[in-house]
Amino acid sequence: MDLILQEAIDITGAKVGSFFRYDRSQETLNLVAQHGFPEEGQFYRQDLSQGIVGQVARTRMPVLIEDVTAPEWREIYYRVIPETRAKLAVPLQDENGLWGVLNMEHPEPGAFGKDDLGLLETFAIQAMIAVHSVNLYKQLERQIQPLRFLSVIYSRIQDPRHDIDTILRLLLTGITAGTGLGFSRALLFLNDENDEEGDRIYGKLAIGPKTKQEAGETWEDLKIQENQLPNSPEANLHRYLEQAKQFQADLRAGKANDYPLSQATKRQRFSVQELGGAFHRCLVERKAIIVGDSAPDPFRTTLREITDSKEEERAFACVPLVGHAKAGGVLVVDYRFLMKERTIDERDRTGLETYAGVAAIAIENLNLRNRFVQERETAWRDFARQAAHSIGNRIAQAEGSAFVLQSSLGDAVGDEHKILFDRHQEAFETSKALLTRWRNLLKPAEPDLRRLALGDLLARVEQENRDRLGGVRLIIDYPEPSMALMGDELLLTDVFAELIKNALESMESAQVTDPYIAIRAYQEGGGNWLRIEVINPGPGIPEQQKRSIFEPFSTTKGGQRGLGLETIKQSIEAHRGTIEETGTPGETAHFVIRLPLLNIEFPNN
Repeated sequence: MDLILQEAIDITGAKVGSFFRYDRSQETLNLVAQHGFPEEGQFYRQDLSQGIVGQVARTRMPVLIEDVTAPEWREIYYRVIPETRAKLAVPLQDENGLWGVLNMEHPEPGAFGKDDLGLLETFAIQAMIAVHSVNLYKQLERQIQPLRFLSVIYSRIQDPRHDIDTILRLLLTGITAGTGLGFSRALLFLNDENDEEGDRIYGKLAIGPKTKQEAGETWEDLKIQENQLPNSPEANLHRYLEQAKQFQADLRAGKANDYPLSQATKRQRFSVQELGGAFHRCLVERKAIIVGDSAPDPFRTTLREITDSKEEERAFACVPLVGHAKAGGVLVVDYRFLMKERTIDERDRTGLETYAGVAAIAIENLNLRNRFVQERETAWRDFARQAAHSIGNRIAQAEGSAFVLQSSLGDAVGDEHKILFDRHQEAFETSKALLTRWRNLLKPAEPDLRRLALGDLLARVEQENRDRLGGVRLIIDYPEPSMALMGDELLLTDVFAELIKNALESMESAQVTDPYIAIRAYQEGGGNWLRIEVINPGPGIPEQQKRSIFEPFSTTKGGQRGLGLETIKQSIEAHRGTIEETGTPGETAHFVIRLPLLNIEFPNN
């Protein structure tokens, strides 16, 4: 606007100039650019009934005035610059009607002529072409930018360590971030896979404010962050995504509580057909359905239940999550509580359907990956059961044959042969014990849960592993007083023994100069969970193997079977716990175990 005004001043020789933009909703003229105005007039607004500028806007006709003090203009002229005598004003119009007014002023009477009027009218047409070109570019940028940033989000969700909740939170962050689609709220609902009829939907996750007060606090926090940090759109997006990933990790660890809107969304369960409206239509038609301001729709009742308030009937959109298979859920978005709320238009639809499609494919890919892991695990267990059964039969046959041989020889067996038969029997017993252990690996561990003091458990771990440590320091740190948990002491000490063995082998192969193993324990999740970290320096676990190391036959050590970490995972999950590896490749291995403390209820206990 400033550039257009300056060009108009240059071609007419005006000393003072102003550019007014017409606000169709308020039917007012707003000063958007000026040159030579006094300070008190720089935020000027007028309606169409005021002054010569108002007349130009009202009649859509230009005016050329030699002297504003002449009788025919004296009553009309709205004096802002006392020195003004000559005045020239032209309307700016497009296919929708009045767009604005260009106003030129000069302190000398007769300073503007018909040539100036013709030039300014021609320039006004060119100015409108330039304005529309800029607006078109902004519209294209608005459509392209979210898709460009979607590529950033898509690269993030490819990390194999992310679970479904982290992936969905990253996507919803892109939908609500100003550098993404810019919606203020996004609510995600997924199909209930356990529903035989396939009609039930449940709330999975939501991002955004539940109330106007919460929205104000959020916008204020974001404003402070953007003022303190570099605010390039891409840098902002990376920061928001990192915060979302960390928040989801804190939720999983019990260190944070989900946002009120998300908590309320997760309580929702309903039938799509019974609900009807836009929610049902978007699934049937497999496209986004936009519900305008004040338009009736059954989902407004659900929104009021989620927000615990009488929601204003603002626009919202329901977008189906359509992947390669059937629609897997619905995304609902709106612009509530933004400082300047706006309607949802067709340009929004494109971005929403693209983001929803990525979410659907991400869910499908993760489900396929989990199904593949389960099928592979089932396949190897079936094979292993058959092999164990066959090996057991062969051991029994060999043991029977040895017994028959020994019995047939009777007293003829000398001391030397008797020792040989004893060794054979010992080998048979060892083989059967190993086979029993193998069979136990093939079925879920059934822990013998008893009350365990953490201090006593870790003391036993230190005692059992002391002799094989050599010069490696074992650091055990836990809070006082010691915490208690329900656990199987043998299974848990085996877990630590396996982790210590792996750490020793890893540090030895990497020739770590200062080898140590640190076991640290503390409470988290409001005191309900025990977090145990087992850390050692060394090569750690490569990023591409972090997710698969707990699968059968997965190993980072060539020539080994890779069953140790699978056994550990089974033992921890049998205690209703979790284990993950969070170390930095090339620096440390860092296993994190989470177990429920004694005040957590155990089923059937």
